[in-house]
Order: sequence, then C-alpha cells, then structure tokens
Amino acid sequence: MAGGARPFLSLLALILLAGGCLLSFFIVLSGGVNGSPINKVYFLEAATGGIGNSPPTAAWTWNAVCTYTGGLTSACRKAQAAPPFDPTRNFGTTTGLPASFASGFYYAMSKASWALYLVALFFGVMALLTGILALCSRLFAFLASFTTFLAMIIQAAAAAVMTAWTVQARNAFRAGGINANLGRYAYGFTWATFVCFFLAMILFCCGGAAKKKDHTDDDMPREEREKTGFFARNKTTNQDNVGGVGVKDDYS
Repeated sequence: MAGGARPFLSLLALILLAGGCLLSFFIVLSGGVNGSPINKVYFLEAATGGIGNSPPTAAWTWNAVCTYTGGLTSACRKAQAAPPFDPTRNFGTTTGLPASFASGFYYAMSKASWALYLVALFFGVMALLTGILALCSRLFAFLASFTTFLAMIIQAAAAAVMTAWTVQARNAFRAGGINANLGRYAYGFTWATFVCFFLAMILFCCGGAAKKKDHTDDDMPREEREKTGFFARNKTTNQDNVGGVGVKDDYS
C-alpha cells in the first residue's frame, strides 16, 4: 500500500470518528438541552400516570426524567449527574410499580451505563485529536487506532449494559400492566457510535501500515538501470576475476 494512502485513510477515519462522537454527544445532552434531535433521545418511556409524582408518560434520558409527548421529551426535571433509573426514587412511591423495581439492579446498571458512555466519549475525543496528527505520521496513526479501540470497547460495554437494563425494565413495566417502549434514537445512536468507532479503528490501523513505495528498477531511467543492473555486476565480477588471475600467476 502506497504511503499516499495514509492521509486519505486517516481522513476517512476522522470523519467516522467525528460522526460517532457527535452521536454520543446527542445522547449525553438528552434531558439537558431542548432541541431536535436531542429531544427525541431517551432510553425508555412508560405510561406512568397516577404513580406518585410522575408525569402521564415518563421518559428516562441521560440527564433527567422528562415528560414524553408525541415522540418528544419536554418539561424535564432538573438535570443532574448520573441520574439512575429507579422509579421508586424517581416518583417517591412504590405504589403501582412492579415489585422488581425495589431491587438495586436497575439503579446499579443505569449508573454503570452512564459512566461507560462518558468514558467512551472521552477516549473518542482523544482519538479525534490524535487522529489529526495521523494525517502526516504513521506513529500517530497507530496511536489513534489504539485510542479508538479503547473507545470502541468501552462503547460496546455501555451499549450492552444499557440494553440490559432498558429491556428488562420495559418487560417489568409490561408485566405490571404498564405500557412501555424503548427509545429508538438512543439505541440507534448508541450502536451507530460503536460501528463508527470500529470502522475508524480499522482505517487508522491501515493508514499506519501504509509505507512509502520503494523505488524499483522499473521506476529508474534506462541509464541508471544499466549502471546498477546486470552489466554493472558483470563488470565488477570480471574485474575481480582478472585481479584473481594476476595474483595466481604471480605465485605460480
């Protein structure tokens, strides 16, 4: 692979990496910023009307519990760091909620996914900064590939943990007779970020492996090939042979 391919591969990787980071930012801003497409991003929504101080339909986002209406979140509660999915705490009651929500499983899993999203985004941004230097350096291409690999692995873990608690929470709500659905934008952005990181990692690695093209005899002018090719080697060999014969004759 020619060395000229490295900037092209690194540029493609940067575009994918920037896209993945942008999608991740849409997720971490949900519930804290009101505007499209961020107000379409939520992990889970459920018809919680009449349960404690809950809205008619509640949506759990990255930063807060919001009111869900017509596919959009609004009237979000005060944004806070790592708000857990814990309906008994979110709504201040256990009445009308499935008994399984009393366990600490959902609290711990939602907290873990919040942290994993943030760490994955951090490494994604670091890879983006390193990737700029990969346009002109093989070393930084490999470094960007490794940093993107870390972001990809952590993003995969965040997606897996998020999927675990949201699917189980939806099933628990439905088992208790409460309609609940997963947030397709949160799911789509989460897994699309993973794919972007994965492809960017491969492209950075390929860019780092790209070497400058070696000059071969076919690339050289005819005169240069004759100087360094078969005839030049024969001339040197003949000179050595003549010298060898002279020495032998002297000692014969």
